[in-house]
Amino acid sequence: MSVNLKPCPFCGSHNISVVYCYEKREKHSAFTEYKNLFYVECDYCRVRTDSYSVRFDAVTAWETRS
Repeated sequence: MSVNLKPCPFCGSHNISVVYCYEKREKHSAFTEYKNLFYVECDYCRVRTDSYSVRFDAVTAWETRS
């Protein structure tokens, strides 16, 4: 799904990406937990939102910034 995001507030670039990654957390010796994370980042100057567990929340944070 493509999303038309606002340009970067710092450099004005329209090259904005929604990035998916995961965080690995070691829990005891036999159990590893992975946490899904999303953030929105400018491809030019690399400014980004905080990480969120839901894609919609990351996009909302980018779109509603002050």
